[in-house]
Parts: sequence; structure tokens; C-alpha cells
Amino acid sequence: MSEPDAPEPEPSRDGGWKKLHPLSVGVNLIPRTWILLRQVWPLMVGWFVLGRVSGQALVDLGVLAMFLSPAVVGTVLHWALLRYRMVGHHLEVETGLLNRQTRLIAVDRVQNVELVRTVFHRIFGLVEVRIETASGKEVEGLLSALSVEDADALLAFLERGRAQATRTEGPQEQAPATQVVVDASVIDLLWFGATGTRLASVAVLLGFVYEGVMGPGTTPDQIGGARNLSRELAPVLLVAVVTGAWWLGVGSAIGRFYGYRLTRQGDALVSEQGLFTRRAARLGLTKIQTLSFVEPFLRRRLGFGSIAIETASARQEGDGMERAETVVPYVEHGDATRVLRAALPELPELDGLQLLPAHPWAARRAVARAVVGGLFTTLLAVAVLGPVGSLTLVILPIGAIGAWLDVRSQGYLVDGALAVSRRGYWTRATMVLPLRKVQSVDLRQGPWLRRRGLAELVVRVAGSRVALPVQELAEAERTRDEILRAIP
Repeated sequence: MSEPDAPEPEPSRDGGWKKLHPLSVGVNLIPRTWILLRQVWPLMVGWFVLGRVSGQALVDLGVLAMFLSPAVVGTVLHWALLRYRMVGHHLEVETGLLNRQTRLIAVDRVQNVELVRTVFHRIFGLVEVRIETASGKEVEGLLSALSVEDADALLAFLERGRAQATRTEGPQEQAPATQVVVDASVIDLLWFGATGTRLASVAVLLGFVYEGVMGPGTTPDQIGGARNLSRELAPVLLVAVVTGAWWLGVGSAIGRFYGYRLTRQGDALVSEQGLFTRRAARLGLTKIQTLSFVEPFLRRRLGFGSIAIETASARQEGDGMERAETVVPYVEHGDATRVLRAALPELPELDGLQLLPAHPWAARRAVARAVVGGLFTTLLAVAVLGPVGSLTLVILPIGAIGAWLDVRSQGYLVDGALAVSRRGYWTRATMVLPLRKVQSVDLRQGPWLRRRGLAELVVRVAGSRVALPVQELAEAERTRDEILRAIP
């Protein structure tokens, strides 16, 4: 006999509406003001330098107020007009002044919930709640500043809806109330940050330094002296640049992932991380779309990699799209299966998988593409730089060898309820997806593949896709049919 569901919240006399905390005005205005001041800093400099000119200070102050007033008014209106309530199986968010907008979010469609606490949130005892679904490219439910009590009540409401949806989708494996999956130490983050530095920037910077010393019009005597100077300074510059880049990578890793902890709570994964801005994301196991174990070359040699757990939601961040996910920064190779099983219990041992290789002709195709691309780059460089551009021919063997190694590293497996695809040599990525999440399967054949009787499959899930290596056409069709049969 099933237990009765928890009672749903009923609207009160005021309709059950709740508002942001009054201190949200300050919490939201401080960072917006800082961003604005960084944009108008020349005006601030002019204000202080020319402030003694009669009337100039008042004019500059008026201009500054004109820039600041939209941020202030917008922040105040955001607090005054936004309200939300929890009714039935929906979260209702209402905002807007002239164009009033009411958004209903079905709690059983929520992909993940993220709690964000910046320095200012922590000072005032507040929390930002971000609720994401797979319906768009933005955070569908953004409540920028709630009290801890209101945030807990909202999370409890969403958890009831998620639990009901889980029971509808089928029984899940029972787990302890709270099971620690990963607890990253500072040493782990040091390794993660130190091995993530891109040393190509060092070569570029040293090239600029060399060009500065050996610029056009340099006399033979100056050339000789510059060469001696460059030989003496090169090791110092190299150590300085590499050390600076190393510390930058380490600092970024610690700032983002400090105190990283991944736990499994019932049938959900919860990750917590961050030094200055603390983030806590909750992902239901039934919402997970893909799992990736990424091992760049250096990290692979040191015996560790990173894991990305993706849901179907995505949001616009900065200048690009950021997939909503939980990233586990440091996972030892031998421990990867255990961590992945916290999200996908039916996953077999990764090292025991018998992956099928790509067709041998795929390597020839990849090498040919690399050579054609290298020749095109060389022709473009010669057209722009003249004969010096022909030096870019050195990229031909590098690109061809890299393409060959990449195909030789590829492998795939479709077995039971899972699909596994491994790609990359310099950065090896092993992607796993449950077939019950598959939305569609594309079988692709370009002219070259059709001529050789080959094909490649692209398996699509909500918000992501997994490409399988090139196969014979008959094998690709058999694999496609096997995937389609596994879709509920």
C-alpha cells in the first residue's frame, strides 16, 4: 500500500504570494554598481582631475547619476514587482510593470536547482535560488535573494514534486540518506589547477618579447647583443611566465572548486563548491542525460581526470552557452567508475568495457581532412604574409599524426540500457548515456562514406548529443535499431 502524498500548499488569504527579501535591493545593486563604475571609470577620473573647474563637477555628477539611476530604479522595481507562490504542482513567478509576465514552472519538469551565495548574500544571510528546466536558454526561475527559511520551504516544495515524478518514472535503487561520493582536498585542486594551464600563451608572449628585442631596423651589433640578452633573459622570462600562469590556474581552480563535495541524497546528487561565491546544485538522477569522464593527456599520465554530469537544461552565460552540469574536478582513474555509478548505478566497470574500434578507413579519412585543412591554412598564410607564410607547412605532419592518433583512440559500445563512446588522444573523453533518454538517432553518410559503404551515428538526448565512431553501414544500422528498441 503506497503512502499518501504530502499535502500540497494551499493559497492563503493573500493568495500565497511571497516576495524577495527587502535586502535584495542592496545585494543586487552592489555588484551592478561595481560593473557600471568599471565601465565609466574615465568619467570618474575626469571628475576628480577637473573637479576644480567651475560647474564641471556638477555636470560630471549629473552624468554619473544619469548612468546610475537605471540600475537603481531597475533593482528597486525588480524587488517591488517580483512575487512567487507555490500552488499545486507548479511554481508561479510573476514580474513586470507595464508588461506583466506570469510564468508557471511544473515542478516535475525541473532539471536542477542551484543555490548561489556570493559574499554579499552571506553577509546578509540570504541565498539566490536558480531553477532550471529544459525549455529555454535562460534560468526559468531566478529568485535573486531569499531568506534561508523561504529558500528551504521552496526547496522542500520542489523536492516533493521531484519525488512524485520519480515514482511515476519507475522505482529507483535505494541509497543512504546522505552518501559522500567525492570530497576534494586542496591538494587535489592544486593538481587540477596546475595541469590545466595552457602553455601556448607562454610561447606567444616570448615571441612578442623576441620581436620587441629583434625588431625591424636592428643593426648587426645590436642583433648580436640582443641575441646574448635574449639567451640570458629567456630562461628567466620562461620561469616567470610559466610560474604566473601556473598560479593563475591554481588560483582559479581553488576559487571555483574550494570545498568541493559531491553527495548522493536519496535519488539526487548534490554538489557544493566555491570560495567567494558558494554554489550548491541539486540534480535528480532521473534528469541526468549524459556522463563524461575527461582525461587530458597530462592528467591522464598523472592518473586522474574530471567528470561532467549533464542535465537537459542550459542557460546563457557571458558570451556563450553554458550547459547546466555538475563538474567533479579531480577523480582518480581507478575511482571513476565508482563516482559515475553514483549517477548511473547500472554502469559496468569502465576499464572492463570491450569497446569496438572505428573502421580502419576512418583513419585515412581523418588524415586526409587534416592535410587538406593544413594546405588551405598554408595558402591563406602565403596570401597574407608572402613567402614567410609557407612556414605553416610544419602543421601538416602534426595535424595528420594527431588525426590518426585520435581515430586510433576511438571506441564505442551499445549494450543493454547504455551507450558508451570514447574519443580523443590528447584529450580523451569517455561519454556514457542511458538509452532511455535518447530523443533521436541520426545515421549520416557523406559522399566519401557512401562510396566506402560506411556511416556514422549521432545519438541525441535533450540538450546534448553523442557521436559514435565511423562503422560499416550494416553495423551502423544494426546499432541504430538496437538503440531504438531500448527507448521506452
